[in-house]
Amino acid sequence: MKTLKLFVVALVAFAFAPLEKEKEIKLQYTFKAGDAFEWTQKTSQKVSQNIMGMAQEIETEMGGTLKLNVKQVTTTGAVVEMEYAKLSSKTTSPMGNMTMDSESTTDDVYSKVFKSMMGKKFLVSIATNGNIEKVEGYESIYSDFDKLGMDERTLATMKQTVEQSFGSTAMQRSLESALLNYPDAKVKAGATWTKTSGLAMNFPLQLETTYKYNGTVGDAANITAEGTITTTDKEKETTLPGGFKAKFNMSGVQITTATASLKTGWANETKVSSKISGNMILLAGGQIPQDMDVPMEIMTESVYSLVRK
Repeated sequence: MKTLKLFVVALVAFAFAPLEKEKEIKLQYTFKAGDAFEWTQKTSQKVSQNIMGMAQEIETEMGGTLKLNVKQVTTTGAVVEMEYAKLSSKTTSPMGNMTMDSESTTDDVYSKVFKSMMGKKFLVSIATNGNIEKVEGYESIYSDFDKLGMDERTLATMKQTVEQSFGSTAMQRSLESALLNYPDAKVKAGATWTKTSGLAMNFPLQLETTYKYNGTVGDAANITAEGTITTTDKEKETTLPGGFKAKFNMSGVQITTATASLKTGWANETKVSSKISGNMILLAGGQIPQDMDVPMEIMTESVYSLVRK
């Protein structure tokens, strides 16, 4: 009986004891000069569109490896030197198939373009919250295009196409889509925060993302995000490959899941999936006698993996 009374007293005392406050943590990127990483991307994309009643599908498999080297720690983050070590893209469409591979042994001009881009260094300033502050020297990526034996028209088209994916703005948006964004204040499990950014696509699209910190798993933070994609300017004319012009009215969603190191902020693996649908208007001109509505849907799945070297 005495033991039972002691147990009841202890139970009552525990019930009224103040609960331990959940620990708050600071999520951020921590940089150290000399740190080196290899960042690998694998992306699958399927574009479904309907042109004059004819359904078309374009499927693309993309991959790449980016080398990162922290050159300088700054008051807001760090300057990171980057260079591509590997790039590949394989597209299948009703208009034909195209393969570009920096490691190809063939002599096709498209693979030679990717091969010429390898090892070209550029600098990226990354803030501790994951924002890309500046991209410098990206022009070096195109520095050997003139040596590939392309005629002027092909060279101009190739530069325009590559600029859309590897230019300063595109590069910034692409890197920010792969990097996690962190809040300024400390957070505890269940906390959310938002970020608005552009998408790494040749469309006037905006992404508003709500991130959520779900707690820790060992020495890593589990983070998920849901984003809403909208068209910012439905009247903006966009130039497509081949010189065609178009307007877009698209919307969609993007989902991100990641596990990030509590020590460095870098995610060992980040998965990003998106679905965008709506309408493209091909504008009259050249081979197009009048404006043409093209319903379309874009499904994209990406996996980013990071390894410390």
